[in-house]
Amino acid sequence: MGWEQTLTPHKACSAFEKKSSLGPANEWLSVMAPGVRKRLSDKKLLGKLAKELTDQDVLAMGMVCLIYLSKFSSFKGEKADS
Repeated sequence: MGWEQTLTPHKACSAFEKKSSLGPANEWLSVMAPGVRKRLSDKKLLGKLAKELTDQDVLAMGMVCLIYLSKFSSFKGEKADS
């Protein structure tokens, strides 16, 4: 499957440019990411590891395809019953 079959329409638009949106996007991320890190620091989730995540790590985690995540029942990688 190529990028043209994904949910990333900005890659299909020749007028798309990223630079002008980086400032506002990073400002939003600096507000959003700390709360996510705090929730992930729960012992049942990532624990102390969450403190090592950067804002960009938090953003990337939100972009992980849920289809792949749904195959696992926990962060330990145990397969869920189908």
